[in-house]
Amino acid sequence: MSMHDRKKPVLRLVPARPPGEEDAWRYLPQVRWRYLASAAGVLLVVVLGYLWKEQRKAAELRTHIARLHGKDLAAARSTYQSFRDELERLTIAAANAPTDTSIASDFQLQDLASGRGSYLRIPLASATSSAAIDEAAKSMQPDWIPGCLGLVPTTSREIFEIGQFLLPSFVAGLDKQSVMQLRVRDDTLRRRVRTDLPNLLATTHSDWFMLALEEGKNRRDEPVRIFVWDLKRNTLLLRARVRSQGVVVNSRILSQGTETGAPAKSADNNTEASNDCSIAAALKQLATQ
Repeated sequence: MSMHDRKKPVLRLVPARPPGEEDAWRYLPQVRWRYLASAAGVLLVVVLGYLWKEQRKAAELRTHIARLHGKDLAAARSTYQSFRDELERLTIAAANAPTDTSIASDFQLQDLASGRGSYLRIPLASATSSAAIDEAAKSMQPDWIPGCLGLVPTTSREIFEIGQFLLPSFVAGLDKQSVMQLRVRDDTLRRRVRTDLPNLLATTHSDWFMLALEEGKNRRDEPVRIFVWDLKRNTLLLRARVRSQGVVVNSRILSQGTETGAPAKSADNNTEASNDCSIAAALKQLATQ
């Protein structure tokens, strides 16, 4: 048989097709696992180091806040808490006091201007508990009753609102706070101590306290109960139930930072001021009888 008689092998072409899942791994680049393991180890060390530093910083901040609040501010916290407790005690007692007029024999309304005073005005319905008084005091809006009497007291809203940093609740839950939250708390405490503490402590040495309890939704239509105490002698100076007469009262209205004898704000331009000045006029009339 000659070479020409031999059959040539038949070539069969098979269409190309993507490899199956079982063969796909053969076409992936080969990973050098030792390098990947080294990179993962380095990353783990970095993460653990960061977490350790954060935990240490958090512990330092907790210690600093607790020391500043618990030890360095101990005397200030005690003074503030005692003063606040006294205001709350007087307010709750006033809500249950008789509504007849009572004026101390030696009381002169104009004498209040020479001393430091505190002033609180809340709804009568809120004078039931420390929590209710706290909430009402923080929402207290400015009024003209003290101003129409020529007085510039510190509003108790400042005492209740700003003084929050001296309460135990300010440092509650420190163990659950992150480093960022602790930094904010620490900065807040430092700023309060620097800017607010001096005035706050000065207020705790007030000579008198004026309280206004509103019986209704507004001072125009409903009576207001006014109380004045001498805090140094722990004596009630005035108790009266008065209401606005709906008339414009000529009065010199003072506000923080103005000098005694400043021109009065026109009550025609402010109905609320007119009502408050009317209440103040009723108090003046009672105090001079």
